[in-house]
Amino acid sequence: MSLGSALVVGLSYLFLYTVIFLAVPFVIFGLVWGMIEWYQGRSAPASVPASVPADHKH
Repeated sequence: MSLGSALVVGLSYLFLYTVIFLAVPFVIFGLVWGMIEWYQGRSAPASVPASVPADHKH
């Protein structure tokens, strides 16, 4: 394995890890946001239809 190919492999791994490192916070935020949305929609279904006629009225 020559130095050039080792450098290419190293850079590709570095790029891959950088992309993963940058993507992780977005993935975590998306999961948390989805869980909060799902939990709110599931725990308080009665408040949602009550607010809809008020919006249609005005």
